[in-house]
Formats: sequence, C-alpha cells, structure tokens
Amino acid sequence: MATTYVIGAGASRHAQYPLASEMGQGVINFMLGMQAPFPQQVRHLTKRFGEQPNIEEMITELGSLIQSGHNTPDFFAPGNLRASIGCALRQWFRQIHTGTAAAYAEFADKLVQSGDVIITFNYDDSLERELKGTGKWDVAGGYGFPFAAPVRSSEVLILKLHGSMNWLWPVPFLGDRPVIHKGDLEHLGYDDLSDFTGYLFGALSRNSWKWGIDGHIRLGVCLLRMSTVASFNGRDTSCSGWKSMRRARL
Repeated sequence: MATTYVIGAGASRHAQYPLASEMGQGVINFMLGMQAPFPQQVRHLTKRFGEQPNIEEMITELGSLIQSGHNTPDFFAPGNLRASIGCALRQWFRQIHTGTAAAYAEFADKLVQSGDVIITFNYDDSLERELKGTGKWDVAGGYGFPFAAPVRSSEVLILKLHGSMNWLWPVPFLGDRPVIHKGDLEHLGYDDLSDFTGYLFGALSRNSWKWGIDGHIRLGVCLLRMSTVASFNGRDTSCSGWKSMRRARL
C-alpha cells in the first residue's frame, strides 16, 4: 500500500534552512546586504512590520494591499515589496543550497517507495534533490503540474502546501503555467535542460514563489483521507524519526 508522508514545518532545519519564525528577520538582514533598492525597501518594511516580522503575515498583508488596489509604480508599492522579498528569499536559499540534507537523503533512499506521496510544509527543495538522486522523483511531473515538455511521470508525488522557492508565477505573456529557474534545475541535478525550454525563468517572472498552492492543499486533504499516513517529527534526524500512524480520518 502506498504511504502518504507528512513533513512538518521545520524539518529542513537540519539542512541549515531557517525556521518560519526566523525567516522574516533573516530575509530582512539579507536584503540589507543587497544592492539598491533592497536596503531602502527594508526601512519601509521594518517601519510597517517591525524588525522581526512574521514572514507569512507580511506576505499575506502585502497581498491584501495589492488586491485592494493599494499599488503604485514605485519601489515601495506592495507589489514591488512582495516581489523583492521573494527575490531575496530565493537568493538567500540558494546560498544554503550548498549544504547537506542527511536526514532527507536517508529518508529518500531507505523509506520512500514508488507510489508514495509526500506532503511538506517546507519551502526549500532539498528533499526534492535527494529524491531526484535516487531516481524516484522527477520535477517534470513530480509536483502534480508540468514543469517540462513532454511531461514525464514521477514515481513519487510531492505536495508543498506552503509553496516552494523554485515555483515562479507566470507573467501574462508567458501563459498560465509555472516557470522555474535554470539554477534551481541544476541544483536538483538536471544537466540537460532542453525539455524545460518553455518553462525556464525569465527576467520578468520573478515576482512569486507560491504557484499552485490551492490545488496542492485540496489534493493533500484528499490523500490524507484515503491513505496510510506517516509523520516526521523534525527533531530526530534518523529514519527512526518517522512514525507510522493509523489511517487518517479528517
């Protein structure tokens, strides 16, 4: 029987990625070291959200301001602020890419089987990299929506209910589909990028990192109702940290 694994927020801490509670201050500090207008935007953000903002509350409020029409063509407009936060988070996480993810590597190699589904609340793609290395996961179809043409099947499906740093929101003239950065594909272990030509990051498509979350949430809830579930406690970094549970009833 296929298993659905649920990986709680904070499980990527062992791979040096920040906890959600650290991410707001972390991205603010990172933006201070970037070129203009990022440091100037930081002053505007900290005035509104404080020195240690909650990253999700900050993104959500900026999104609400955008939806309500509080957007102007300047560096401090909500849309530009949210875009800069997303850009800074991606660059910050890319610096962490060079680290190791030993617990994920063991999990991918010893526990995950073909047909399994992984629901994760972590933004980074270190788990995907380890699964790609085992041959059990393919970005072309492994998120449940296409990232390559032709679309290839993936033995394991990953649902990221909080979004992912390598998902980019399409700009209007690219069409209604996700795009991905060349550097993120290379990090995952792809050398030949010919199948990804129509899905590669463009200069004007960098203003989002949460494509497709609603669909992932709906599918994730359905899977939890139907399958055997296991959870990861995020503290024990060996395979013993995984605990089998009875069928979930939501």
